[in-house]
Amino acid sequence: MAVRDSKYPDAGAVFSTRAEMAAWLKGVKAGEFDDLGSSGR
Repeated sequence: MAVRDSKYPDAGAVFSTRAEMAAWLKGVKAGEFDDLGSSGR
């Protein structure tokens, strides 16, 4: 799976397997990354 920033398409992409993406999404849903962002959006 490839993910890129649509505002900067020439900047490249980050590649991960389905298993890696599933683990990342599981962590997001569990709140593991809540302290990395701001709630001011």
